[in-house]
Amino acid sequence: MTEAKHAARILVVDDEQKTQNILKRFLENKQFQVMVAGDGKDALAKFETFDPECVLLDIQMPYMNGIDTLRMIKSRKPGVEVIMVTAVTTLKIAEGCLNDGAYSVIEKPVNLEYLYGKIVEALKSKKRNP
Repeated sequence: MTEAKHAARILVVDDEQKTQNILKRFLENKQFQVMVAGDGKDALAKFETFDPECVLLDIQMPYMNGIDTLRMIKSRKPGVEVIMVTAVTTLKIAEGCLNDGAYSVIEKPVNLEYLYGKIVEALKSKKRNP
């Protein structure tokens, strides 16, 4: 009897509905389980119940920005991998996100295949360093 392949859970956090839909559809086609959230507060609520292994997180969002959300996620579950996906990238912001525990920072508009590669890397890293 072979064990079924585990589909990693990914939480997509972005305030733009179009971006949510594109990422959700793309990732589901890659066999991931996907949940979406529209802002940091929504993300933290869904984070508890969905228990993702990877989070794709925008920086500029209403109610709670991505940087504060990143810090909250890492304080609750340090082992989860977070990839910042944002239109707002300066070296200072990128370094700050990495220092706060982000696995990577990717600029919008997103190259979906590049993003997929980063997600696979992050999940492999997580398995090596639980």
